[in-house]
Amino acid sequence: MPARFSFALAAALFAAASLPSQAALKPPIGYTAYDSWNAIRNASFSPDGAWFAYALTPEDGDATLVARNVKTGRELREARGTLPVFTADGRHLIYTIAPPKADVDAAKKAGKKADAQPKAGLGILDLSSGVASTVDRVKSRKLATASAHWIVYLLEKPLSAKDAVKPSPLPEASPSPRPGATALASASPSPAPDENKKKATGARLVLRDLDSGATIEIPDVTEYAISPDEKYLAWATETANGATDGVDVRDLSGAVVMRAASGAGRYTNLAFATGADTLAFLSDASSYASAAPHPDLLLWTPAAPAARVVAHLGSAGLPRGYTPDANGDVSFTKDGALLYFGTNVAPKPVPSDSPAPMQVDLWNWRDGRLQAEQQVEADADAKQTFLAAVHVDSGKIVQLGSPTLPQVETNQNHASALGTDPRPYYKQRSYDDFYADEYLISLQTGRRILAARRTSAGCSLSPAGKYALCYDAPGRYWYTVRARDGRRVALTKGLKVAFYDELDDHPAAPPAYGSVGWTTGDARVLLRDRYDIWSFDPDRVDARDITAGYGRAHKRRFERAVTENLPVASETAATAIDPSAPMYLFGLDDVTKDDGLFVLANATGGTPRQLLSEPRQYAGFFKAKNADVYALQRGSFHEYPDFWIGGPSLTGLTRITDADPQMARYRWGTEHLFHYRANGKPLDGIVYLPDGFDPKKKYPMLVYIYERFADGLHAFHAPAPGTSPNLLRYVSNGYVVMVPDIAYGTGHPGPDALHAVNAAIDAIAARGYVDPKHVGIAGHSWGAYEIAYMVTQTDRFAAVEAGAAVADMTSAFGGIRWGSGLVRDFQYEHGQSRMGATPWQRPDLYIANSAIYHVQNVRTPYLTIANDNDDAVPWYQGIEFFSALRRLNKEAYLFVFNGEYHNLHGREQQKYWTVHLDEYFDHFLKGTPTPDWMLHGVPYLHKGERDVRPLYGEKP
Repeated sequence: MPARFSFALAAALFAAASLPSQAALKPPIGYTAYDSWNAIRNASFSPDGAWFAYALTPEDGDATLVARNVKTGRELREARGTLPVFTADGRHLIYTIAPPKADVDAAKKAGKKADAQPKAGLGILDLSSGVASTVDRVKSRKLATASAHWIVYLLEKPLSAKDAVKPSPLPEASPSPRPGATALASASPSPAPDENKKKATGARLVLRDLDSGATIEIPDVTEYAISPDEKYLAWATETANGATDGVDVRDLSGAVVMRAASGAGRYTNLAFATGADTLAFLSDASSYASAAPHPDLLLWTPAAPAARVVAHLGSAGLPRGYTPDANGDVSFTKDGALLYFGTNVAPKPVPSDSPAPMQVDLWNWRDGRLQAEQQVEADADAKQTFLAAVHVDSGKIVQLGSPTLPQVETNQNHASALGTDPRPYYKQRSYDDFYADEYLISLQTGRRILAARRTSAGCSLSPAGKYALCYDAPGRYWYTVRARDGRRVALTKGLKVAFYDELDDHPAAPPAYGSVGWTTGDARVLLRDRYDIWSFDPDRVDARDITAGYGRAHKRRFERAVTENLPVASETAATAIDPSAPMYLFGLDDVTKDDGLFVLANATGGTPRQLLSEPRQYAGFFKAKNADVYALQRGSFHEYPDFWIGGPSLTGLTRITDADPQMARYRWGTEHLFHYRANGKPLDGIVYLPDGFDPKKKYPMLVYIYERFADGLHAFHAPAPGTSPNLLRYVSNGYVVMVPDIAYGTGHPGPDALHAVNAAIDAIAARGYVDPKHVGIAGHSWGAYEIAYMVTQTDRFAAVEAGAAVADMTSAFGGIRWGSGLVRDFQYEHGQSRMGATPWQRPDLYIANSAIYHVQNVRTPYLTIANDNDDAVPWYQGIEFFSALRRLNKEAYLFVFNGEYHNLHGREQQKYWTVHLDEYFDHFLKGTPTPDWMLHGVPYLHKGERDVRPLYGEKP
C-alpha cells in the first residue's frame, strides 16, 4: 500500500480512537430504527427554480410530501404525498396521495381483490397560498407540459356495495372553494358483448380549473389525453350498449366540444402531437359488427369536422393482411410530421366450439428459444406489434418493423430508424451472448442498411438520424454507419488509449466504457476511455480529447453529469448536446475514490475546471428548467445523501433537505480504503470502523463479498432489513466490516476468490485490531457460491452465510434461470462464473470449483437461504449442499421462504430473516447466547410462528 494512504488511514484511526466516550453515549442502530428511516424520492425544481419538492419516504410507513421555498426556506408538508410534479408555471404542485399503508396491509391480509383495496388520491397544492385541495380515489392524472391552467384526472370505478366500506379519510387539506361540478348524463347499461368484443369499463373523468377550482365531469371515459399546449382535451367513451361510444375533443379556451369519431366499438391509444394541434387514436368501430374486429388509425385536426382514417386493413404501405394493432403505441414526432403506430396480422374469428388446448410443453431441439424462455415472454409475444409510420402531410405509410425485424428504435428525426433482429441468434443466448443484426431503416422508403452483423453490444441511433453508432466488441472499437449510403468509419481504431473496459476479466470480449452523446446536428459523437472524453467526426478519422488528458493525468474517471430537471412529462427522444454550452462532469478519483464535479466551458474541448472534490459520493445532479439553480445529491457512509443547491459555479452550496436527522442519535462508523495484491493484481478494499474505534482493541470482523465494491467507498447504507446483512448495523454494533475487491482469471473462480479474500483479510489483520478467531463472511448469489467453495478449502472463518449458493456447477450449468427462462450455460462459459469451457470439455474444472465435491472438508458453521421460488439460482442447489452437510454431521442451517424469490421481496420476510441472520453472526462472532432455533430447530407444524415484529417496535 502506498505510504500516503497508510499514514492517512492511521491518522483517521487514531482520530477515531479519541471519541470512545462520545460514542459510548449513543446507542447502536437497532431494529426499531429501521421502519422510520427516510429516503428522498422524486426530487425536482419548479421551472423557475423557486421551489424544490420531494417525497420523504420511510422504509415502512406513509410518505410526506415536502415543498421548500428555495429563497425563504419555508416548507409546506402534505401527509402521504408522493410523486410530486410542478405545473409549467410553477404555481401549483400536483401529487399523489398514497392510501394509508396500514389500510393497504389490512386489505391484503383480508384477501381483498385489487379493485377493493384502498386507492390513491390526488393532491393539488397552491404554492402561493399554501392551500392544498384533495380528491379521493384517483386512478390517473395528466397535465399539459407547456401551460398550466387545467388538470385532468380519471377517477376509480365506484366500489361494489359489498366493498363500499367507508374509505380512510384523506389528509386534512386547507379549505378552498369547491364550485359545483358540471356533469354529462351516463348511458344506461346493457348486456356485455361477446368476449372477443369485450370493452373497457369507463369511469368519471374530471377536468379541473387550477385557478378557480371549478370542475367538469365526463362519464364512461376509458382513455384521455391533453395536448401539450393545453388547447385541447380528448377522451374516449365506451359503454356496453355502444350508444355513446366515440372520441370527443374539448376546446379548453371555451366550452366547445367536438365529436371526433363515433359508433359502437373500442377507442384507444389517444395521443396528441407536441408541436401541432393533431390527435391520433385507434378505433375498431368500422369492423366492430364483424366476428373479429380490428382497429383503424384515425387522425383529427380542429379544422376537420371529424377524424379521418389514415391507416387500415388494406392500406397501401402495409403488408398484405396487416392492420393497426391496439397493443402497439401510437406517438408523434414533436412536430407532428410523423405518426408511429404498431401493426400486426388482422385477427381471425375463433369458432366458439374450439376445444381447450392441451396443457403440454414440447421442447424441440430446433427451437430458437427454449420453451422456458417462450413461457416467460408469452405475454410480450402475444402483444407483439411491428412499427409503422405515417407521413402526416402526404399520408404515405412506411412499414418499418416486421417478423424479421421485430424491434425498431426511433427518435425525433425524419430520416432514419434503427431495427434489431435477434432471431438468428436465439439459440446462442443459451451458451454465448445476446447477439443481433442491426439495420438503419429509411423513414421515407423503408430501405434497410446493415449496420452490424452478430453484434452483442448493439448500435444506437444518432439524434438527427444520420448515423448508427456501434461498438465492435471482438475488435474492441467504435464505428459509425452513415444512413445515407451505409459508409462505415472506424473511430477508435489505432488510438493509443483503450475504449473498452480494461479491468474486465470475463472470458469474453470486454464491453465499452460508453458513449456520452452527440452534438447538435449529429456533427460529432462523444465517447469515453477509462478517464477522458473524446470527440469524433462521424464521417472521418478525427479524434479530439476534449478533456485534454486531464482525467488520465489526475486519475479521474469522467462521465457526463445530467443537468436537466425532471420534466413534467417524459420525452423519449434522444437529446443532442449543445456544443457551445457548458458541460458538467462527474470525476471519480480512481485512487482515493473521492468524487468530483467538474465543468468544461463547452463540448469543443479544454481543461476541465474542478468545482468540487471531496470524500463523498455524488448523484442526482440537475438544474431548474428556466433558472441557473442547481441541485446535487451528495453523501457518504456516515452521511445520508441529502440535496444541496447552488449556482452554476456550485460554490457555497446550501443543504436543502435533511432526510434523517435521527442519525445523530446513533453510533455509526467511518469508511476507509485499503490496498492489497491478489492473483497478481493490485486490488482495493473497504474497511468500515465503528464509532469510538480503539486500534488497541480486538474486534470481531464480518467480511462481505461479491466482485468489486471499492468504487462505492462513500456509498450510504441505510439501516434496513434485507436478504444480505445490513453492513451499517454490524458496524454500529461494534463490528469491523471488510468488503474486498476480487479479480479473476479463467477457469478458477473459486480459488481466485479465496486468494483475494485471504489477501484482504491478511492486510487488515496485520493492523492488529481484528480478532482472528472471530471473523465471519457473508454473501448472496455469486458471493454465496464463492463462500460455499471457500468453506471447503479453509477453516479461517468462525461462521459463514451463503445465500442462494450454487454448490454444484455441473448440475447448475444446464439449469434454468426461471426469471428469464434462459439456460445457465452462458453464465458459466463466458459470464460471471468465468469457466471458459463446458463441463464436457473440462469436467475437471467444474468438479474442482464445485463445493459439493469437497464438502467433507467443511468444519465451519454454515447458514444459507434458498427460497422455493428462486428465479435465478435453482433452489435445490441449497438443498443439495445442506443435505450433504447434514449427512456428514456438519453444523448447517437452511431457510426456505415459501413463494419467495432469489432476493426476498416481502418486507415481513426480510425482517424475519434479518433477525435470524444477525443472531447467527452475533452468536459466533460476539459470543451471544445460542438462539433457540439453532439449538432445537423449528418443526414443520410450527414453522414461522415466531413473531419478530416487537423487535422492530411493532405491536404483536
